[in-house]
Amino acid sequence: MKLKITLLFILLSGLSFAQADKWRVYHPYGETSYNYFFSVLVDNNNEIWAAGYEFWKFNGSTWNVYSENPVNSNGSTQIFTLVADDSNNIWQGAARGFVKYDGQNFTTLYPENYPMWISKAPNGALWAGDIIRPNILKLENNVLTVYNTTDIGLIFQT
Repeated sequence: MKLKITLLFILLSGLSFAQADKWRVYHPYGETSYNYFFSVLVDNNNEIWAAGYEFWKFNGSTWNVYSENPVNSNGSTQIFTLVADDSNNIWQGAARGFVKYDGQNFTTLYPENYPMWISKAPNGALWAGDIIRPNILKLENNVLTVYNTTDIGLIFQT
């Protein structure tokens, strides 16, 4: 049995996908489109998600955009990062908060924060860095804890 290694790379104007030694560059709106991808996620079901100025899912041959995503309608069009939780909800770190997609519905939490990077801890908590303020964010059971530089003993200078 051959083990196939899949690599995903984010490019400024398209998404490159490699399996074994074959490469293909995807441009969801066509090669002349202008779309940034900031994050790519392979979820717990091996489905491929991509995000940038929009939220996409790849079914193996075509890309589907989720235009009902609240990130597209709340005045903020940037999704910085994606992570899947243990229930396979897809979490977005976006300009204007955390957005959870449960496979059917989008829920925005804590829109006053800008989670740029999100990591999932073994206990299921989501940890993020806030791009606007020098804060570390912990989202656990839909409750946000904000650790600022004083809380964690760091000195922030501008």
